[in-house]
Amino acid sequence: MPMLKRNLPVPSRHDPKLDFLSITEVSNGGFFAGELFQRKFGHAPPDYPRHLVAFYRNGNGEHLALGYLHLLAMGNVVLVGGACTDDRVLRRMSRDERQQLKMAGGVMFNLLRHAFTHYPEYIAFFGNVGNPQAEAVDLRAGFVHTHIPRLLVYFPRPLSRWRRQRLINQVARMGTF
Repeated sequence: MPMLKRNLPVPSRHDPKLDFLSITEVSNGGFFAGELFQRKFGHAPPDYPRHLVAFYRNGNGEHLALGYLHLLAMGNVVLVGGACTDDRVLRRMSRDERQQLKMAGGVMFNLLRHAFTHYPEYIAFFGNVGNPQAEAVDLRAGFVHTHIPRLLVYFPRPLSRWRRQRLINQVARMGTF
């Protein structure tokens, strides 16, 4: 398992125009994805920033919350968590739309890549995973394993090995997030 390698941009194998998907930061994650978050985690989403929501626009022009991701800024690093996808909305999509989304990496992949590319002020993104499927998506999006079990990191730009290790250790001391 590679540790602490420098992350490189992850090219999409296939990047169809997903005109039915829109990823947006919202000020109130609970308003848009509270029910989804409650179903997946058993409690309300955090009430502090940042909240990313992937909206699906159906044939009637309705916008439905398809996915949610929470970003907690801690200085110049971000703790990524609360990732969830609404399988009920997925089932409402056409077969062609689901296939296009799958070919583009899926809901979480797109939420993560959006976060990585739209928040250049952060020097590291951290994820804490326990689910093998979520871990696979995180790794495809650009995260790498650290020496800490379950702790993944994405560095959007080069940092010295010492700086990367220092950031990893700081986040590891926080415990599970």
